[in-house]
Amino acid sequence: MARKWRKWGIALCAVLAALLVGCQAVAGLNYDDVVLKQLDVKSAEQSGSVSVDLDWNPKFLSTLDPQEARLLELLAHASLKIEQAKVDEHHRGSYAASIELNGKKPVKFALQMDGERMLIQAEGARKPLFLDLGDADVPAAAGGLEEPVRKLAKEVIRYFVHHLPNPDKVSVSREWSSVNGQSTPLTKLHAELDGEELGGLLARYVDALVGDEAGMRKLLESVAGQLSALPPDLLGGIFGEEAPSDEEIHSWIDEGMQTILPGLKQAQAKIAELKDSLEWSLVFDRGTQLKADYYVDDSLNLRKSDLDLVIAPAVFKLSQFPVRSISVRSHSEIWNINGDVSIPAIEKPADALGTDDLDGMSAIGLLRNFEENSPIYDLLKNEFQVDDITFDLDVYSMYGTPPLLDQDAGGRAIVELPLRQTLDGFEDRIEYDHAARQIRFTDEGTDQEIVLTVGSADATVNGAPVQLSVPVHLHDSNAYIGADDLLKLLRATYTYVEEEDGTLTVTVSRDL
Repeated sequence: MARKWRKWGIALCAVLAALLVGCQAVAGLNYDDVVLKQLDVKSAEQSGSVSVDLDWNPKFLSTLDPQEARLLELLAHASLKIEQAKVDEHHRGSYAASIELNGKKPVKFALQMDGERMLIQAEGARKPLFLDLGDADVPAAAGGLEEPVRKLAKEVIRYFVHHLPNPDKVSVSREWSSVNGQSTPLTKLHAELDGEELGGLLARYVDALVGDEAGMRKLLESVAGQLSALPPDLLGGIFGEEAPSDEEIHSWIDEGMQTILPGLKQAQAKIAELKDSLEWSLVFDRGTQLKADYYVDDSLNLRKSDLDLVIAPAVFKLSQFPVRSISVRSHSEIWNINGDVSIPAIEKPADALGTDDLDGMSAIGLLRNFEENSPIYDLLKNEFQVDDITFDLDVYSMYGTPPLLDQDAGGRAIVELPLRQTLDGFEDRIEYDHAARQIRFTDEGTDQEIVLTVGSADATVNGAPVQLSVPVHLHDSNAYIGADDLLKLLRATYTYVEEEDGTLTVTVSRDL
């Protein structure tokens, strides 16, 4: 359910931490309990950051189109900074954050969501974005199921994380650390591992799961019992439309065992087969390095985390591999856990863009929703070039209307384009007046309203008369126009190739 995930975000962080540092007790700290404790968080405040650095292989970049290579270089460094995040007990979330790409000016944004609605206000946006998420598929009775679902999640998580082995380098210490500017006594769990050890831990983890068949059956029995007590309409037909019988529950448990256990045994056998292979050594080697610190308070609430991960296994050194290394760094601080967190209800601004507005919005329309001096406008226009267009027109294109090659009175070649198909490439919409035989459209990219008349070379652009070099005409009931006439008006260019079968392939480009 959409409205639940925000409250469990901290729990997810704890589960990921468990995957990294294991769950066997260290110096009296039971990390099973730490992970499960996070499921009890109903409200909190948080700040943090995540950055990802990609060291691209120059040989790979050299094989790409220059624009594609430039975009990948832009993504060589990406970071998300969360100035403040809040989650309250009413399932509402509020976030103030920014995104930065490889030295470009950060794009700041604020986001509010409550499971049914989302409001996004980006820096430089002329209009905010309001989305109706509409949890219409969630039955009304789901509102009272939070505690049963939390109990069920705890049991499942406890089983799967309990078997996680600890890395060799893991330690616990007590120290004062700053959280939201406040010095706080915390228990610090420090872990380090490399890719070679990670491969070994993966094998041991699968072995532990396979070796606990009785525990797995017991888990499925408990899950089935708890699910069977819930209203049938919430379970998506797992047990049918009515409460299941004991026989149906036992059958479901047996099916689960016959699915999960063989799958784990296959994974175990595959790992055993691969462990001594070249492929395994290329992936699980010491080129991958992880250092992680997790801080918990005396109530076992996760209060702070720092992670530094470098992924550079031997396989990345192969000449054809796209990246040489991937570096990930993250930091988070959490406070006011289950305290008084107040988030106002979402109000839809009068000028907000909704889902319907986005459905009919062109790339240029999206770009023009941002101030020209804003960071996001710079990214969209100058880096991602969303207002630039390139497309092909040929015999295989939509509507079955290929470009034509004709000659004028002087014998010069004239390329004629199918009007509707060409304007689709510019995301322009046509209006046709059958009585007047007039075609009207507005081109957003050039801010022009253009009116054409079938059978005539007379046109108007923003009300001013314009003379075309050749008349607009019909061919197989489709309107055609001279490529030079139309594309000059739209500030675009074209090239064409005459194929062996006599058909044309026209490539249209526009760089505004």
